[in-house]
Amino acid sequence: MRTFPAKALVRKFEPNTSVMTIAQALDMKRSTVYKWFQNDTMITQWAADRYAIKLGMHPSEVWLDWFALEAV
Repeated sequence: MRTFPAKALVRKFEPNTSVMTIAQALDMKRSTVYKWFQNDTMITQWAADRYAIKLGMHPSEVWLDWFALEAV
């Protein structure tokens, strides 16, 4: 299963966007967004897809390597 950096998703918001606003947009807890800001959290391809869609985007607009083939 592929994973993607969560920080790429929060970078889609304006720099001054509050953690609460990001959490509400993604339908998650504030504590999760704080963790994403402070850690190198990776999220599954399924979660990445779901969160990108919540922002009205295709995941490839957030993660440029979305269509890259996995090494076998």
